[in-house]
Amino acid sequence: MKRIIKNSFYDFKRLLRLILCLSFLFALSACGEVTVQESTTSDVCTADCSPSNTLCVDDTSGSTQEYSTIQAAVNAAQAGDTVLVCAGTYTENLDWPDTKDNITVKPSGSNFVTIQPADNTAATIIISGDIQGVTFDGLQAGLNSQMLIVGANNPPSNDGQAFRLNRASLPALSGITLKNLRIQGTSTAGRPMINSQPGTDNYVDDLRIENNYIYGNFSRAVELQGTNTGSGTATWRASITGNIINVSNATYSGPEWSLWDYVFVDSNYIYNTGTSVTYLIQARNSQNSKIQNNVFDNRTGASASAMIILRGNMGPLTAPDQSSNNTIINNTFDQNGSLGSNGAIILTDFSSNNTVRNNLFIGTYSSQVLGNVTDYSGSGNSFDNNRSVASVTWNSSAWTDAGSNTSGSTNYNVNGSKPSPYYDLTASYNGSATDAPTDDYDGIARASPPDIGAFEY
Repeated sequence: MKRIIKNSFYDFKRLLRLILCLSFLFALSACGEVTVQESTTSDVCTADCSPSNTLCVDDTSGSTQEYSTIQAAVNAAQAGDTVLVCAGTYTENLDWPDTKDNITVKPSGSNFVTIQPADNTAATIIISGDIQGVTFDGLQAGLNSQMLIVGANNPPSNDGQAFRLNRASLPALSGITLKNLRIQGTSTAGRPMINSQPGTDNYVDDLRIENNYIYGNFSRAVELQGTNTGSGTATWRASITGNIINVSNATYSGPEWSLWDYVFVDSNYIYNTGTSVTYLIQARNSQNSKIQNNVFDNRTGASASAMIILRGNMGPLTAPDQSSNNTIINNTFDQNGSLGSNGAIILTDFSSNNTVRNNLFIGTYSSQVLGNVTDYSGSGNSFDNNRSVASVTWNSSAWTDAGSNTSGSTNYNVNGSKPSPYYDLTASYNGSATDAPTDDYDGIARASPPDIGAFEY
């Protein structure tokens, strides 16, 4: 019935336009030549609202204003629909109905859309309940995104996120995709921009955070909190890929996850120019996660306690309350600022059976690259086949406290200069190796110059 009504509505609009055109021609013949000035604004909406599975939102009255708010369009949408949003600033707190699955929200054409909270004490967008397959798509990646999501500037504790996701029972909240967005934090109090809420049970699965630009004032760019429990339908419970994350005004970190397993962090550029951030990435009580092909950049004048930390401390320091069986491979670390004394990468709280391999370290590291908190070293960790552009101390003595971690003998220093541009994930390193392994991490013969760090693939 909704489709029939909509098609009838468009037939009526076509008839109305015909009458108006005939009236205009009559006026033109009676009054002589009329000069019509073309609109030069980029806010003119050219959305095609005719398809039955398309709902148009416009904050300006006209043919494309089927709905004046995004909330109203989402409330009316059916599975498989697309909500096209015309240019404008939409001041509203969007609470996604728990009966609305498989819906996409995106800008219309080349229009730029801003969504900011009407209530600056609440999350801008809340997705909660038995919801599957929701997508927010800004159409173009990173800095070219056409959709800006603004977090609250005066939130109370545990609120004010740009996106808040939570689900307290099975089936899981799953298939949520946030891509090609600009996400801005504006709160000096600091709240995470994308946040999966904690609880006795927190079932969020197959979360995809892709090709966004996240910046501004926040506590964490992404904070995933849970109980290591998902529906198990996705290979990765969360994928954080291809994002540009500016943590310069963060109070804690870029991505951080606690009690989440199977988190995939790939091909992100995470950089710091400020002095307030604690870590660029932190994983707490995480199993089987992978951090690969990223560039971590702590610039001149910036400071951080560490670039990556794997830890436990969310319960007893025994499995599964450690971080274990995680992999940190093929990343590039560019350190020209100030780091804490424990190093660029810290494995602590008895975190065990983790692999740190094939990473490239550029810049200055004091007193070592790999660190640990004394008396909290885990066991079975492997730190090998990493490379530095300068001569560095690879690990602290605390690393071997447990007696069964391996590191040092296969890590090596090389000659050469920093890749340029070093933040381009498609760039290749132009150094030459000294005592480099014959094969790379995948067992493939190295190219000349050798491939390693974020430039591995």
